[in-house]
Amino acid sequence: MLALAAVSTCHRAEPSLPYDLTPAERSALSALLVTRTGWHVATAADNTDSGLTDMRRREPGYEPYFRRGDWNGDGRRDFAVVLARDTAMVAYWFRADGSGFAPAEELAAAGWLRSGGIFERAGALTLAPFASDELFIFRWDSAQRHLRLEPVDSSSDDHK
Repeated sequence: MLALAAVSTCHRAEPSLPYDLTPAERSALSALLVTRTGWHVATAADNTDSGLTDMRRREPGYEPYFRRGDWNGDGRRDFAVVLARDTAMVAYWFRADGSGFAPAEELAAAGWLRSGGIFERAGALTLAPFASDELFIFRWDSAQRHLRLEPVDSSSDDHK
């Protein structure tokens, strides 16, 4: 009985992950979390902006810190997620590959994500605060083979 207790205390449980993740998404996200001690996957409960309620009315089921899409145009579904710790937040992109997902790529570290979220606009992965016209648009750069932050004209009316 003592041996069994010792074995069970040595076994490290997989972190509890929100969202309805596929096994490949779960594996990729768990691999990132192992390297980010003290961080957790952000959920709507981490969002401090009352604009989230309006977003969810316009887009039922909207999750501010999790999004799927094919942002590099390869026909495979990638995903993006935000991790949080204290007041810090970091957005990551997971590019789908033939065996699951490539290692996470950091897109942005921004405390303002507490009052915003992840969106998709015209095939681009977009981060934006809810009550702002500032958009952070990441579009696939096929020459560099990564998502690149596009310069944005903040006077544009194209916001979420």
